[in-house]
Amino acid sequence: MLNVSRRQSRQIELLTPAHHEAGHAVILVDGGISVESVQLFKSERGASRPYWGHVSTGLEVEECSRQQLEVCGVCAFAGAEAEAFYLMLVGFTQAEALDLAYSGAEDDLATLFREVLPRLRLQPEYLRSSAANAVHAQWPRIERIAAVLAVRMQVGPRDLG
Repeated sequence: MLNVSRRQSRQIELLTPAHHEAGHAVILVDGGISVESVQLFKSERGASRPYWGHVSTGLEVEECSRQQLEVCGVCAFAGAEAEAFYLMLVGFTQAEALDLAYSGAEDDLATLFREVLPRLRLQPEYLRSSAANAVHAQWPRIERIAAVLAVRMQVGPRDLG
């Protein structure tokens, strides 16, 4: 594990979910899905993670086209992939980063498996690989949005362009 100061630890605790949510948002926007807002929230005392986030699209899965479903599938993995990439940049090993990132993506993946994959009929590994490639290709943009999100706790469509 990392040897970091208390201040660095707090910064990592905030920037980790910021990168996660920015990863979701960038993939959605690039896939042609409008994002209404991206928000970070402080967790209740004693929660396993000090911050959590949410991306609002107004999109209903039942009304999605196949193309939109595929974007949503890639998006579900993109949050964890962006989070893991950030954690590796601050010094976590790849195994530690992926473990932490995917343990924090349980809700994203539960929604994917429950609502998206049954209609999409694509292998999860295909979507995960696509997400990893997209996150790496869009990293400067994800990093910029995450930095703004960590300060303002919310970004909107104008920030995502």
